[in-house]
Amino acid sequence: MSAIEIRGKFVKLLADVEDTAMLEQMLAYCLALVKGEHPLAEFPPEFIAELEEAIADSDDESDTLDNEEAFKMFRQWGKE
Repeated sequence: MSAIEIRGKFVKLLADVEDTAMLEQMLAYCLALVKGEHPLAEFPPEFIAELEEAIADSDDESDTLDNEEAFKMFRQWGKE
């Protein structure tokens, strides 16, 4: 998987999360990883399981749109 594909999946994952507290935890985790820390021990097992499920869901490309279809949607949203 290329870096562009990984970034796209990561952005999609973030876009699908509505819970502010979860987003804050995800940000804290990512920042710790960038710093070379491994904060998984700080998160409750339920959160880790939920995160792993979200990652697996983000890998499912069955509901993706091609570029042309996405741009049609963007144009339609722009008209609204």
